[in-house]
Amino acid sequence: MNTDQLLEKIEKLIEPIRTQLYEQGANIVRVVQGQRRLEQGQAQIKTVLETLEAGQKDIRETMATKADIQDLKAKVVRKIKQHDKRVDALEEKEGIPNPYKN
Repeated sequence: MNTDQLLEKIEKLIEPIRTQLYEQGANIVRVVQGQRRLEQGQAQIKTVLETLEAGQKDIRETMATKADIQDLKAKVVRKIKQHDKRVDALEEKEGIPNPYKN
């Protein structure tokens, strides 16, 4: 077997290996690109979550709690009762009939 024939056989043996290496290289490039996209997506999600967290914190700090509202309601009811008592006392003192009482 001469050198040319030997080189030809070696070339035939190497060709599938080259093809496989090329395909593996292309796959690695796709994996790296996919990883970059995932990292970008994760960064975007992190930003959205941080923004959401800041919004929730702001809402908690500025929004009245249920207890605050109940306290305010109690104060308003007390003031209304005091006002009603004063009006009733004035009506009684001046002899003015209350149209809402029987």
